Amino acid sequence: MPVHFLLSTVLILGLPFFAAAETTGADGKAVSLFDLSIEELQTIIISSASKRPETSAQAPAGVVVITRQDIEIYGYQTLEELMQHIPGFYQVDTYEDLLIGVRGILGASMQVLVDGVPRHPVRIKGMAVPERERFNIPIESIDRIEIVRGPMSVIYGNNAFLGSINIVTRQPESEQSLISVGLGSKGSGQATWRLMHNFAEDGFVSMNGGIISSDGIGGQLDKPMSDAQLSRLNPQMHDRLDGDLSLHNYSLNLSAGYRGLRASLRYSDMHYGIYLATPSFNKGNRLHLTTFYASLGYTGELLEGLTLHTQLVSSHEVYDLATDFLLPDIVGNQMQESRRAEAEVVLSYLPWQWTEILIGYNYQRIFDVSNRAKVPNLIAFSYSTPTPADHHDFFLDAHQFLFDDLWLTAGFRISLLSSYTHERMDSPGDSDQQTHSTYRFNDGWEPRYVPRAALIYNIGKHHTLKALYGEALQDNNEVEFEEAERIRTAELLYLTQYPRWSLQASVFYNSTDNLLRKVQQVDPVTGTHEKRIDNSGALQTWGFELFARAEPIDNLFVCLSTTLQQTADQNNPDIAVGNSPTALAKARLAYRFTIAEYGTLTLGLLGSYVSAMKTDWQWLNELDQWERIGQEVDPYFLLGANLRYLYPKHGFYAVLHGSNIFNKDVRYPANELVQFDGGAFGQRLRVSLLLGINFQ
Repeated sequence: MPVHFLLSTVLILGLPFFAAAETTGADGKAVSLFDLSIEELQTIIISSASKRPETSAQAPAGVVVITRQDIEIYGYQTLEELMQHIPGFYQVDTYEDLLIGVRGILGASMQVLVDGVPRHPVRIKGMAVPERERFNIPIESIDRIEIVRGPMSVIYGNNAFLGSINIVTRQPESEQSLISVGLGSKGSGQATWRLMHNFAEDGFVSMNGGIISSDGIGGQLDKPMSDAQLSRLNPQMHDRLDGDLSLHNYSLNLSAGYRGLRASLRYSDMHYGIYLATPSFNKGNRLHLTTFYASLGYTGELLEGLTLHTQLVSSHEVYDLATDFLLPDIVGNQMQESRRAEAEVVLSYLPWQWTEILIGYNYQRIFDVSNRAKVPNLIAFSYSTPTPADHHDFFLDAHQFLFDDLWLTAGFRISLLSSYTHERMDSPGDSDQQTHSTYRFNDGWEPRYVPRAALIYNIGKHHTLKALYGEALQDNNEVEFEEAERIRTAELLYLTQYPRWSLQASVFYNSTDNLLRKVQQVDPVTGTHEKRIDNSGALQTWGFELFARAEPIDNLFVCLSTTLQQTADQNNPDIAVGNSPTALAKARLAYRFTIAEYGTLTLGLLGSYVSAMKTDWQWLNELDQWERIGQEVDPYFLLGANLRYLYPKHGFYAVLHGSNIFNKDVRYPANELVQFDGGAFGQRLRVSLLLGINFQ
């Protein structure tokens, strides 16, 4: 009998857990997420779609909320795993970064926030920093996740091209601390702790920390590489990935609040292996990515109907890469560094019962930007910004009731970016030749504008219809191109909600311009490096999304979603777009039952289907034709299972979790650095056991 079948059987018949969590309902009171009905889940107050409190039905966007209940039922071990099962999302692991695809577009930015604090910018000229740090947050510390699909630049400016993700950590009202440890296959292990204390009437202090390690993705390289690729490799190179992509990640978050004040400090430290164009010789390419955040905010009512929200944020990120590729005994290095200072003031005003106006100003400075790389016999370069880049953004968002059940939301944002210069020095290989270039951006404070609008109609008590339009901008990372990437999205969304079930269906259309296209190639024989870039990308996507959630009987939870989409290249209509599946499907099923005084048992199953994907393509100028950078990858379906046991008297819980339990061979499309002809390996079967305790 196959080993993976035995493991699957054990997972389906074993034991699980559930821990209490609290959030805020429509009446403002703390409620247990574990006991929320479908109807109560629909009234959870969110704020990330408009920077104002509202339910998902009232939000001028398509919103999906993942609650603590969902996290505990299905046992996601990491935030990355959770994202794999979000309706409409798909992933491509480049081994350096984990790219999220939404509505046919892969890797464009989404604004990630933790408790409303924006993460360090990912779109900075002259830099290419992976977004993995945004998801280095212990899953045990999360209360809910608010996911908004569609352009969100009016609310968040740059870095909100495809939407926003607000990760809300566990609420202070619960005063619940925890400690958990876990071990699993593939050398995986984790530990999480949360210490919580409430004081005075409205004060709290909390600390969340986490450690996670793993041997990472592995596999024999003769499987994804073609014979031609294998024949060109140095025989001293590794013939397997095993161990080259291992990871050791740490995070620590301190937060405190008193009434309207809230402060936080967060530190993320990630050590992991990446793949760079060729297999490694020794320990592999090792990346050390560290990020530090500090924030201070205040929210309070100044006058009746007038609310003030202010926030100060500082962050610093360092990318330190030691290379091990191309030739033996060559020690190369790339160091990237940047700092961000940000201040925002938002006023929310209700002049009349049927009108709400949001006015905001955001200032952001990006400074101390540098990107230095040196690999002997290959390349040396250095980027720097001798002058800071200052952003001044003004935004307005108005919410107007036209009739009792019909209201209009409209907003716009004006962004002013200061003039700044960017310098680059190149020295090819070990040559003494040096080339200096200076790039100057935004002479005269050139303004950028983005609008959004939504018409929302409540059809009786249970039905809502939304007509949505929005635009967003994001800077590309390359200094050669100044013009920002732009997206325009139109969407018609229908939402119906009943006590036992809810359904969200939408049709959407995206149009994008000025997208950056980039391919890097390294010849392992000659050591020559070639980088091809342009900003000619222009895509159109039509799509349909359906998301249903139900509790047909007590303690049985069902979530189903499907996405059908078709993306076309506007400039090259005869070439199929790469990294864009035409169909996605997600399914989650869970049942909970209680065994008298012995505790609670919960079984969760979750599946994810992604259709076939082609790789990206590049022009061969000398032949005046194009070619793919790898073969099309097959569709895949991943099945996971989770079993939990909670002994509530002492707060003890145990979790047995498995992902890809049938050990399917998952492949991601080849990319600019992992150009395996047969596609890059995905995660195979993973099994883990987690033990923890909740305490006051």
